Amino acid sequence: MLRSVLIRVGLIVSLGLLALRAAPAHAADAVVHAVLFYSPTCPHCHDVINNTLTPMAEQYGDSLSIAAVDVSTEDGQQLFNVALFHFAVPEERQGVPMLIIGETVLVGSGEIPAQFPGLVEGYLARGGIGWPEIPGFGGVAGDEADGAVTDGA
Repeated sequence: MLRSVLIRVGLIVSLGLLALRAAPAHAADAVVHAVLFYSPTCPHCHDVINNTLTPMAEQYGDSLSIAAVDVSTEDGQQLFNVALFHFAVPEERQGVPMLIIGETVLVGSGEIPAQFPGLVEGYLARGGIGWPEIPGFGGVAGDEADGAVTDGA
């Protein structure tokens, strides 16, 4: 059900989030995968996307893959709720933007810019990390996600 909507890439073009194919300074095979939950009407989400994730996507190229899930859609909201439950996110931290990398949940326009770059560097140094294990999220198939922020909703 959610798999059918995981590869919508319209957001990439509309938000200008296509990654430049920069040569990363890490192992060629190392890829860090993360999932961003956002709302198109959320100013904090746009701040994180424009000022943190876009520059990071340009910097890391194929070594960073982020699936963006729009929580304003029914499927996106459902996956968001599943992630909240699965990662036991406390009620006071339940909001967007929310980014999951490995088992780490970052919330807000303070935590994500402050912690995500260091997490990416750490995982790249260890050979990368796969998609977070969110029930119902199958990752993004193929090359559509490599080095880009993609719409996973």
